[in-house]
Amino acid sequence: GNTKTGKGIGYVLQELFKESLGMRQDVAHVLVLITDGRAQDDVTPPSRIARALGVSILAVGVSNADIEELSKIAAPSSYKNIFYSPTFDDFPSIEREFIQSICSEELLSEFKLQDEFAQLDTPTEDPEELNKPLGPCASQCVKVCSPQQIEQVNLLLSCFGLLLIII
Repeated sequence: GNTKTGKGIGYVLQELFKESLGMRQDVAHVLVLITDGRAQDDVTPPSRIARALGVSILAVGVSNADIEELSKIAAPSSYKNIFYSPTFDDFPSIEREFIQSICSEELLSEFKLQDEFAQLDTPTEDPEELNKPLGPCASQCVKVCSPQQIEQVNLLLSCFGLLLIII
């Protein structure tokens, strides 16, 4: 296939982690990357840039994903940030671990408030708009995942206000 994971991460950092799209400085920035293959580009530079920008990456490998590559993407941390599911149908088997990691104090402690007097969170987007797939990967996801699988993953992630990129 044509899996450009590094390019996908770069796209997300440049185009989607923006205040104009709802990103706020007073909340943790988390990117969830799901891939079922090996990247055909270098994932290390964009992954390092993400960390330098304060974006935590949770990497989920499915089927033929390269675990070593997921380690480069997610980098070592004090919380579990690399997950593997044999198939998309088996994704619910990692759900509990995934939720525990997202809610962990270790992940949240990576993020530091930049402004002690931050205003209360106010919605900036229509909830219906938040559920629409965005980015360069949405059309590919529709081709390989059933609508039920996409809905299940989006529901899980939307509960935590996370950004999902499927490569």
